[in-house]
Amino acid sequence: MTYRLSGQTIIFDHTRVPEPLQHRGLANKLAEAALGYAREENLLVDPQCRFMAVYLERHRQWQDLLRKPSEDHPTPQHTR
Repeated sequence: MTYRLSGQTIIFDHTRVPEPLQHRGLANKLAEAALGYAREENLLVDPQCRFMAVYLERHRQWQDLLRKPSEDHPTPQHTR
């Protein structure tokens, strides 16, 4: 799995398991570990990798980590 950090966002851009090790659930374990890390570090997730995007669709318990479009350009907060 490859990723990069951009501010408080972790961008997952590629997930690959070598062919001899495929179909053993390793990609799922990678995803769980990566998302656990994101949660521990209070990072938002941008799943640019197809595998990670589908994983997040299927595992709703992680969707609170998804970066929302409005978080690209935060609205200034006004204080009194």
